[in-house]
Amino acid sequence: TVTYSLTDDAGGRFQIDTKTGIVSVKDGDQLDFEAATSHAITIQASDGKGGLNTETFTIGVTNIVPTAPVDSDSMANSITEGSKAGASVGLTVRAVDPGTAPLTYSLTDDAGGRFQIDAATGIVSVKDTDRIDFETATSHAVTAQASDGKGGISSQTFTIAVTNAPPTTPID
Repeated sequence: TVTYSLTDDAGGRFQIDTKTGIVSVKDGDQLDFEAATSHAITIQASDGKGGLNTETFTIGVTNIVPTAPVDSDSMANSITEGSKAGASVGLTVRAVDPGTAPLTYSLTDDAGGRFQIDAATGIVSVKDTDRIDFETATSHAVTAQASDGKGGISSQTFTIAVTNAPPTTPID
C-alpha cells in the first residue's frame, strides 16, 4: 500500500489525503493571485518498506474578479444644478476582492465629463459644473469600474439625479 505526504505544503496552503494522494486547499486565506500566481508543493510517495519517490508540482492560482461595485453610502445619488466642482453626488463606490491588493476605481462612463471618481476612495463628485443643468437632463448615468491591478475588473452603472436650483433673485 502506498501512502502519500507533503514534504512541502507551500507554507501551509495545501494538504494531501495520505491514502488517495488527492491534494486540496488547507488554508484558502493564503491564496492570493495578486501576491503569487502559483505555488510549488512536493509530494512524497512511500511503499512502507523503504521505497520512496518524491515529485514537485506547481499549482496555479486563478484570479477572481472583484465583486460588482455597489453604492456603499446611504445618501441619495443626486446633485443640484450649479453645484461646485468637487461636490459629492452621494455615491461612494465599493467592491470586494478576495486578494489583499487594494482596488482602484475609475469611471468608464463619466456622463460626458460631468463626473469624476477618487481612484482610492470611490467617492464620485462633480467634475464640470457647467454640464449639469436640470433643464437639459434630470439625471445622468455613470459606469464605475473596480480593478485589482492584475486584470480582474468589474463594473456597474449608477444613476445620478439632477435637482433643479431656483433662479437667483433678479438684480436691479
